[in-house]
Formats: sequence, C-alpha cells, structure tokens
Amino acid sequence: MPQVKSKPTRIHTSRLIANLFSDNIQASKLFYESVLDFKAEFESNWYINLKSNDSLIEIGLFPKSTDLIPKNYVQSPSGVNLSFVVNNLDEVYERAVNANANIVQKPENEFYGQRRLLIEDPNGLLLDISSRID
Repeated sequence: MPQVKSKPTRIHTSRLIANLFSDNIQASKLFYESVLDFKAEFESNWYINLKSNDSLIEIGLFPKSTDLIPKNYVQSPSGVNLSFVVNNLDEVYERAVNANANIVQKPENEFYGQRRLLIEDPNGLLLDISSRID
C-alpha cells in the first residue's frame, strides 16, 4: 500500500507551451512571426519554439511526421482554439490579411467589452484574437 503524505507538496508549474502539429513548420513559424510578432527561441528540423515579445507565451511547432508524439495525437485540430489578447487588434487583422490568413470573422466589437477577430492558422487551428475596447 502506498504511503500517504501528511502534508502534500505544492506543484509549481513554470511554463505552458501550446504545441501544434504542422505539415509545414516553417510556414507556421512565418505565420506566427508575421501576424503576432512571435520570435523563434529554438529552431531545428524536428521542432521550433516560438515566444511572444515578453516571453510569457510560448508555441511549439512539431512536424506531423514526428516520432516524439504518438500518431493518434498528431492530427488536425478539433474542439480547441487558442485565444490571444493583444494591444492592437486592427494591426493584427491587417497583418493576417497580408499573410493571406483565412479570416473566419472580421474584427467586431463584442457586448463584453472586447473587439474580436477569428482567424485560422496554417494548420487549421482557430485563433480567437481580441483587445479591450477603451
């Protein structure tokens, strides 16, 4: 029988990386760099790590051919989206248009006090991008 600790240890989580699977990790890298100003922190042919300008947000890119993740988890995104809060939504929209991104919903002011844009990344993942309405 396993021993039970009288006082549980606290778990400190120091990073969250949203790993995406891509048919073309270079195209995905270019998309996130050009639309959201992410920068490659680590880059190889098997993985790219991108960070936001303030290094608080990380995105990892794996090729769909990776052997590091079980095949049944390397598929097109379904039932998930990434949400980003930015300082200038209209600039992001302009960049998305220039990057030929699939615009799902043009920027609109929402009842909850944010201006919101929905776009698709090169992997078919829905991105919900918003900024506060001042």
